[in-house]
Amino acid sequence: MKKIFGYVLGHQPKLSIEEIKSVYISQRLEFEPKDDSREVFVLESESDVFHRLAGSIKLFEVKKVLSLNDWRPKVLGLEEEVADWIEKEGKIVFGISAYSAKNEKKLVINLGKKVKESLRARGKNSRLIIPKEDDLSSVSVDKNKMLSKGGEVIIFASRQKVYLGLTLKVQDFEMFAKLDYGRPKIDAVSGMLPPKLAQIMVNLTGIHPKGKNLLDPFVGSGTVLQQAAFLGFNDLTGSDISEKAIEDSKTNLSWFKNKLPDIHFKSELYKKDVLKIAELGKSFDVIVSEGYLGPPLKTGVGVDEIQRNVRELQLFYEKAFIQIAKVLKMDGVMVMAIPFFWLQNREIFLEVKIPDTLRLIKKDLKYKRPDQIVGRQIFILKKGYLHA
Repeated sequence: MKKIFGYVLGHQPKLSIEEIKSVYISQRLEFEPKDDSREVFVLESESDVFHRLAGSIKLFEVKKVLSLNDWRPKVLGLEEEVADWIEKEGKIVFGISAYSAKNEKKLVINLGKKVKESLRARGKNSRLIIPKEDDLSSVSVDKNKMLSKGGEVIIFASRQKVYLGLTLKVQDFEMFAKLDYGRPKIDAVSGMLPPKLAQIMVNLTGIHPKGKNLLDPFVGSGTVLQQAAFLGFNDLTGSDISEKAIEDSKTNLSWFKNKLPDIHFKSELYKKDVLKIAELGKSFDVIVSEGYLGPPLKTGVGVDEIQRNVRELQLFYEKAFIQIAKVLKMDGVMVMAIPFFWLQNREIFLEVKIPDTLRLIKKDLKYKRPDQIVGRQIFILKKGYLHA
């Protein structure tokens, strides 16, 4: 039976929505997008794919849909229905989160009080967790055991409708923290690809892992291979021009196997310049990588230095894409993050010529933290010639 699910998105909403769609495709699940905003993506499907995602922080099932016309009083009149959703044995712990263009904390508090009164009338003791802003963090939902002791009620007001629902799952923040900061080898000089972004990039391939092999030609500290294994890819290859990167990856992947012994995979690591990657003598179904981001930049860097980096990196990536394409199987998919720069309130992108053997699927996906000069522009490419 089809249900309407809402995915609460992370800090990079466009990237998060693209990841959700790609995972439904890779898992061969039908879905129909219904609504979206910078905070929530709503779709209809028989199943959710939340357990495979890294870019979504909560999953809720829509219980009721209202029109936008005078919707706040209607929501406040639903206290009995909401109480039904969260009623459990013992003391009930619940919270309410609102996702909307406007500040809805007053609505959240008032509805919470009315639900609490409704539960009291039923002889139920309850505790209402009030968010600091409009919404509760996934950490708060988890630490207060809301999903087992009551529930988190979601109010999502889009430009079209108002959705009310109940949270089903929250992101396993402790697992992601362990897979990031718990690793024995981290290299801040060569760049630190966050495990969440690595997992999103693997998901963006839209490829089911069964029977597929995966290459990361800029393996760094092994983050892409780690998250690919986490998602079920079990035939992994990494290469890098740096001997230190190869050793760091070996150490980190060994640590990962010890921490999660139920995940089985084989990995091969090679010291290899990406411009000589064809010397591996292998071809791959999937290539996922964060490429070279350029030399480290200091705060206060000028336009001339940025432009010099852009010119050098453009030439490098045009050569690199040609060589990487040689080891990608026909109809194989490549997801590659290359740098873009943020300077004087504008974005500066590399203009990289894509080889004829690759078809550009998408290049408008970006990942950047607010305090960073260098962001990542994510390319999705497929091996195959364009036919006239």
